[in-house]
Amino acid sequence: MKSLIKKQEGFTLIEIVLVLAIAALIILMVFLALSGANKARRDTQRKQALSAMVAQLENYASNNNGDVPTGAGQANNKFAATYLLGTDNNYKDPLNGFVYGTNSTSATNIVITGGSNPAAPTSTEAAGVSYKANSAVSGTLCIGLEAGAAFCQTAN
Repeated sequence: MKSLIKKQEGFTLIEIVLVLAIAALIILMVFLALSGANKARRDTQRKQALSAMVAQLENYASNNNGDVPTGAGQANNKFAATYLLGTDNNYKDPLNGFVYGTNSTSATNIVITGGSNPAAPTSTEAAGVSYKANSAVSGTLCIGLEAGAAFCQTAN
């Protein structure tokens, strides 16, 4: 005997919405994990660039009787132009491609000051690099990281 009610095959609307919601949640989790990994990778690249810039600062000092740039002006311009911008790699931020070493106060470029503090960039200025002369023979370079901290190294 045949049933009068015809059985429908397929998925209900609730099942489809539930599967789509689970898929969206998984995609979001993967995106967040990759985003954190990319930030960490870019911060590592920034630290490597800062180490190379410190080496250039030490090169500057060795070519200038052991003295580092001590304030804003000609010495700092020479350091940025010759030892940072004059290099083959032109140190660039991995996120936005801005070049460090333009002696600009823009958050995305090196800030060379003679102040009492290295004026470490904030997390919103992750591409920023700052320089402070500690003495005539010692200087500190800092770079802002996407993790929200500043990474600093001193050249003697």
